[in-house]
Amino acid sequence: MISLIYFDTNFFYNLIEEKIEDDEQIELAKFITENKIKFYYTPITFTEITSHINGEEKGKFEYYRNTLIMIKNLCGSSILENPDYILATILKVPPPKRKNNESPSELNKVRDLICKAKDYEELIEGQHLYWDGRLSIVKYQEDVVKNFRADYEAGWITDMYKFIVNAVNPRYFKRLKGGKTPRVTDMNLRQQLLDFLDSIEFKRAFVDASFCKAMNLPQKTLIGQLSEQNVNEIINSLSAYFTAYKTIIRKIVEEGYNVEKNKNDFNDLHFLIYLGLGNHVQFISYDNRLKEKTKGSNQEKRILKIPDLIRE
Repeated sequence: MISLIYFDTNFFYNLIEEKIEDDEQIELAKFITENKIKFYYTPITFTEITSHINGEEKGKFEYYRNTLIMIKNLCGSSILENPDYILATILKVPPPKRKNNESPSELNKVRDLICKAKDYEELIEGQHLYWDGRLSIVKYQEDVVKNFRADYEAGWITDMYKFIVNAVNPRYFKRLKGGKTPRVTDMNLRQQLLDFLDSIEFKRAFVDASFCKAMNLPQKTLIGQLSEQNVNEIINSLSAYFTAYKTIIRKIVEEGYNVEKNKNDFNDLHFLIYLGLGNHVQFISYDNRLKEKTKGSNQEKRILKIPDLIRE
């Protein structure tokens, strides 16, 4: 039974831009009324939207503020934990330490401050009354919010490079330069790498990297400590995430890939971690490329658009 639904960022942009058909919106409204299901948004969406709340893009302030208002109307205060926390939950390990300003309640506070502001100047310059069980006066911290996405995507580049160098093929990928991973032209090496992607060794390396990420440990800390059965059970619970990650590695080998220019892939991948919480979780995504990356995973059918959800 479905009891938790979360959305990608494109869903909210499509709503605000009226790209989702009226009959779909009506069906969604009926679905909300008739079913006791909570809708959630994620820190990923928060980070993607608030990264545009700045002086350079203040002309678009109303657009991004209205998107956040749409989120507030649909999801209320229901925001999921950071993907690293969810990953730790799935792997049953202690979560990584976080800063106070990254907690779900703090992210909701920032969202609400933006929703209340009539324009960018009022948001930046004003002091705002805020009620979260007690009344307080808060100021919008632009530098803190601006750094959320930069820190997040810097982590993507570091994680991907470490995984490629440590797990895939150190001999070839030590040649990484300037954010590029050129395609493999040596056909023997290419075939070796493609064979590796279908091996238990690749699964083990992925699981080890996931544990290290969830526990904030150096990569390679855990290699060899899990049985093949344990590895396959974890891969099964993170099927969509694993399949999309593997798709990107395959793209690197076959076509080349610039991690710097594809930072949004980090966000896309981490949306998929939440599906590991269980079969009661459904993900509403209007990103066809993300759906394509998960093709063949056992969680693919839980990545839906509104008409799919209504038919469930």
